[in-house]
Amino acid sequence: MCKQEMPALYEDMQCLLPLYAHAFPWKTQIRVTDSTNISTGWEGELFCVQLAYEEEGEQKAEEIILKLYYGQDGTRKAHSEFSSLQRLTAVGYPVPHPLFAALETSPFGRAAVAMEKIGGQTAAHLFEEACQEDRQALLRQCCQLYVALHALDWERVVPNPAGIQIKDVIHSRLAWARAVSDQWLPGVFDPVLAWLQERREAIPRQYVSIVHGDFHLDNLIMKDDGTLQVIDWTGTDVSDYRFDLAWTFLLQRTQGAADLAEAMQREYERLVGHDIEHFTFFEVLACFKRLFEITVSLKSGATTLGLKPEAEGEMKQQLDRMQAVYAQLQERIAHPLPEVERVMLTLGCDTSSC
Repeated sequence: MCKQEMPALYEDMQCLLPLYAHAFPWKTQIRVTDSTNISTGWEGELFCVQLAYEEEGEQKAEEIILKLYYGQDGTRKAHSEFSSLQRLTAVGYPVPHPLFAALETSPFGRAAVAMEKIGGQTAAHLFEEACQEDRQALLRQCCQLYVALHALDWERVVPNPAGIQIKDVIHSRLAWARAVSDQWLPGVFDPVLAWLQERREAIPRQYVSIVHGDFHLDNLIMKDDGTLQVIDWTGTDVSDYRFDLAWTFLLQRTQGAADLAEAMQREYERLVGHDIEHFTFFEVLACFKRLFEITVSLKSGATTLGLKPEAEGEMKQQLDRMQAVYAQLQERIAHPLPEVERVMLTLGCDTSSC
């Protein structure tokens, strides 16, 4: 078995050769020529692997992306991402083409998914470098992709549509919030959950759609031909599209891009032709999710939630974002959370302005 530590050298990538050969039996003399760690997120690692092979008597080469997943839930996440990429590709939504997956019997000691490498730059980088006119055009393009995702026929994108419960996705999300809160932080988020529960019946049910779960400019890559591709599909679900939007705008507002969040929301509403109704409810639930993840990780360790061990240190270096999430939550519900404040104070956050 390959090393279970981060495979930084290309020799460690020899494990993928049988998998690649099985997926592409017409390619022979396959070999790894290089491997580079290109990104390390909280839930997984991305590697760019360079391969050389022979096809129909010609020497060829290509680069692929190999993603390795952390945690006990890694196999489920890998299966979900691979299946999502397959089905989204089939319906023509712009995502990297999946190549193969290694799940329970992965030779890497962790679940893995291989996909095509998308050449280009992230929309986040392009947005930072662009002039105002180009920013508007890029923002419009991103929102068009977002609207198109939520407009997809979800039954064509999930493996078992008959098994999806869509009667009350809001109730299901609140039940999840209550369950994880009671399991890991009993009582800590009770004021938030009570606020949400009191308002649940007043939220009209809307159509469900495919949701990405982490749609932001760093997960959009612009190819050389000017088209955008959406990456990172571990959080794919069938739910109310407002959950997706609330998470996107929360990340932007709490990472110093409040103007971008406002502009993106206006553009999304313009494209769909209506305002996003009862959005505060979904924003509060997004704040809960973010604060829950950070608080559990800082109190009990990031591996508790299937994140990499180093995530705790990264969270501590980004405490201003935790403080911003908490401030946004207090703006909307004005219910202090003493235990969350205690964690923030212990780590040096100023909660007086929240």
